Amino acid sequence: MDGHESPRYHWFKWRDFFNDFDGAITYTRDATVYRPYGRSVQLNSSEVEFKSSYTTKKKTKGAFAYVSNCFSGGYERLKLMRQLGEYIDVDIYGGCTGRRPCARGDWGCEARLHSQYHFYLSWENSLCTDYITEKFWKVLSTDGYYIPVALGGMTIEEYTNVAPPNSFLHLYNFSSVAELGSYMKTLMANREAFDQYNAWRSSFKIQMYAEIKLCKLCEIANHPSKFKKKHSNIAKKFNSPMNCREIPQYQSFWYSLLNVLL
Repeated sequence: MDGHESPRYHWFKWRDFFNDFDGAITYTRDATVYRPYGRSVQLNSSEVEFKSSYTTKKKTKGAFAYVSNCFSGGYERLKLMRQLGEYIDVDIYGGCTGRRPCARGDWGCEARLHSQYHFYLSWENSLCTDYITEKFWKVLSTDGYYIPVALGGMTIEEYTNVAPPNSFLHLYNFSSVAELGSYMKTLMANREAFDQYNAWRSSFKIQMYAEIKLCKLCEIANHPSKFKKKHSNIAKKFNSPMNCREIPQYQSFWYSLLNVLL
């Protein structure tokens, strides 16, 4: 069974008849076949290319985001983005705000526009186990040299285990939205500190939607009982409420959350 959506929403719940499958192809790292939205791959020696700086004079703005899904499970995404906007300039584009700065498909316009920003808010619509989507990986894969500010998954470790080293910020690393905004301002004013979050590019690359390895599928086909036993009751496992978390809707601090969940 192949699935890449969050179990937060009832229309993406895995049904009981999915238990008839021998395994799952999905983004969770314990899946029968692990197929994430993206992954970091270490470069070999011939591919390594060092750059002394990843910033340009064109970067004058703070953060931006595209939000088309106006519903978010576990927290109020737009509300939280606007709260961050009280401390650093944040531009929110997409269907939820009606702001469309470029005509659809005008990649040149988008490249020029986005190059002005230092950060992209890679905030998922659900905070569920290993749910790290293209909102995060595409930012790292571009040559815009933005720093993704992440919010997703269940723990910070889920990001550090799969992302290039020192390549992102995560909200759970900060005690408040104000502290996050202040740190983002510090990076904007300090070119050397900002570049440290892009230094990984000299030794890693991003691979989007990795191909499924056929040898793994052959192993599953030839030993179905082995995988059926290991992944019994797939629907119940994937749908478990323990796979997702919530953030208190009107709090701007994370200390209690960190103490309980991390």
